[in-house]
Amino acid sequence: MSKILREKKKSNEYFEVLLANLTMEELIALKLELALQQNPAFIGLPVWKATPKFVRDAMFKAALGIAGTKKGAMRILGMNVKTFKNYLNKLDILTYYKEKGDDTN
Repeated sequence: MSKILREKKKSNEYFEVLLANLTMEELIALKLELALQQNPAFIGLPVWKATPKFVRDAMFKAALGIAGTKKGAMRILGMNVKTFKNYLNKLDILTYYKEKGDDTN
């Protein structure tokens, strides 16, 4: 994920150091706050209900980015092959990586 975001000029080493000093809760709260400030149309959307999908999506992207392979990501997430493939297809994560030019196998 870091590599993809850096290539898109959405991240850099300094930014990542700052992010690393935030708790996950602080990061999510800040992102939601900024999204609502920039686009008030988000107000009223079912954010609470959608949160599990956001978290799963982020976990898969992080695991694939760290591990670099599906097998490694399965180990990080503690999932068996069937469960992993089910979520992988549901969340369409591989399409994200392929669109970004990353060949995560």
